[in-house]
Amino acid sequence: MLDFPVIYLILAWTYLVNDEKISSIGCYVRDQLGPRLGELVWIHSMVVSWEVCQRNVPGRTMRKQLRTTVDLITYLVLPMVGTTASWCSPTVQSLFALASLTQTLALGVLSWQFLRHAGRGEPAGAVPRA
Repeated sequence: MLDFPVIYLILAWTYLVNDEKISSIGCYVRDQLGPRLGELVWIHSMVVSWEVCQRNVPGRTMRKQLRTTVDLITYLVLPMVGTTASWCSPTVQSLFALASLTQTLALGVLSWQFLRHAGRGEPAGAVPRA
């Protein structure tokens, strides 16, 4: 039962890192590459308008909040249910309990990262807007 939360941790960190990289690419295209391309082709409007347009779609905030809720349920609540069930087992061993406490701390850090990323709308390390 010990590997159940570990698998969730690995999948969640991978998902979060990939999401952050994709967000960073979008930020770069929107804020850096688009304006540079516009200057090169002497067009004063946004050359790469998708990155701006898709952020202004009605309901985006609600979809983002729902996605964060689903992410937290998938990557935090479900592993904690498994861990709690294991703690309640009469055959729980002290080494397992110590490992599961470490995993629980990692799940807490992971949930903080999900909430931090969702609250900003921009990933960590994103190029700030001018």
